[in-house]
Amino acid sequence: MNIYQRLNAARSEFHTLELKKSGHNKFAGYNYFELGDFVVPALELFKKHGICSTISFGAEARMEIVNVDEPSDRIIITSPMSSAQLKGCHEVQNLGAVQTYTRRYLWVAALEIVEHDAVDAGVKDEKPNQSKDTTSKLGEVTKAVTDGDGWALLKIAREDHQAFLFAFGRLGSNQKKAARELEQLAAQQRMDYVSGLIDARDAQDDVGGRQLWDELSTDGKRLVWEKLDGETQAFVKSLKEA
Repeated sequence: MNIYQRLNAARSEFHTLELKKSGHNKFAGYNYFELGDFVVPALELFKKHGICSTISFGAEARMEIVNVDEPSDRIIITSPMSSAQLKGCHEVQNLGAVQTYTRRYLWVAALEIVEHDAVDAGVKDEKPNQSKDTTSKLGEVTKAVTDGDGWALLKIAREDHQAFLFAFGRLGSNQKKAARELEQLAAQQRMDYVSGLIDARDAQDDVGGRQLWDELSTDGKRLVWEKLDGETQAFVKSLKEA
């Protein structure tokens, strides 16, 4: 079988799997696959069908899918590179977020994963109670988008989701696009910090754990804290008390 036949066989089998979408876009109200939801099953199917993938980053992101029995037989998928400016994160962390996000899109293209139509449809025309706070909420959301502050967007959505939807629905199309990207990048950053703190706890690495925690903004600390289990929260408390 050539590389196209092998990839099609892997795709067909992949779409018979029952996978859970753990990502949730609060802005547009739809669920989506995060990279961790499908990459391990995908790699197992690639192995089964005799194909291997590699991803590299340069002027553009590049995914090569190779027939392991005939390495010159390959498919190449590319994507433009983007950038991120998440508040409370240094340059390397922003780079990591972009690479993770881009890897997800390359896998989505390789596996022909179809996302929810709400990605294009935007926010449903819901009419939440327009309290006196909605105007200020729109200002908060607009400022967070302008500042590139994904942590602030996640916090606003968590505190008052209905008012947030009202504000998001009144953003311009470019602002909505930027907001979606910031939210998903910040969500990935949050899970990266959670994983990093768990690793620091398991390794009893107080210095590394404190460095991770101190890197977070006030909003980032609150949002990451909510995702930590009790044991890791106790570890973080011990760092703050030390």
